Amino acid sequence: MAEPIKLSDVANTYVQDIDSTLIPEFSIGLAQIFNDTDTITKKQDGAELLDKVADAVDAYFKKKSEELADEKAKLEKSLTSLDALYKTTTDAIKKECAASGIGFLTPSFIARDRNREEDLNISEYSDEVAKLVKRLASKSDYVADLSDEYDGYKIGSWYFSGEKSYLVSAPTPTSPIIDIAMAANEIGFQLDLLAASMPG
Repeated sequence: MAEPIKLSDVANTYVQDIDSTLIPEFSIGLAQIFNDTDTITKKQDGAELLDKVADAVDAYFKKKSEELADEKAKLEKSLTSLDALYKTTTDAIKKECAASGIGFLTPSFIARDRNREEDLNISEYSDEVAKLVKRLASKSDYVADLSDEYDGYKIGSWYFSGEKSYLVSAPTPTSPIIDIAMAANEIGFQLDLLAASMPG
């Protein structure tokens, strides 16, 4: 028996629903495949079957997304607002970094000591946030832009590193659209890895 593939909670919430379609059509489901990959990799027609499963999974997520058109409009409105907040706040931070003579970085990775770190959340840019940015920049060794990106929109997160460090972040939007995209990417990635490992 092969080592099970572990999925995130978000991806697992969709597996049972997907399998209700897959099992009647292909006599195999994602839960079975991910629990023991030998169930498909050692089948004579495993590669062909895996391609069909992957296509069915893609079709499932595409249909799910299309069913949530109203949610997509709400999410885009939220993301537009967050992207504007990112741009305004980033411009202000860069200005304060220049005034304080410290670097503004966009690292691919940063090791953080969470024992000496405080998290702050902002939902809009205001005079109070401007004062906070100025104060934090004056006490920091550098500022790192750790912002996330979703569908071309930025969700701000800025790390002020100093004797005590601060992570200033915008709220991450919650939406079934994001959950679907995350689950589709994760399950698709695992199926692609399986396909690449198939013999022959």
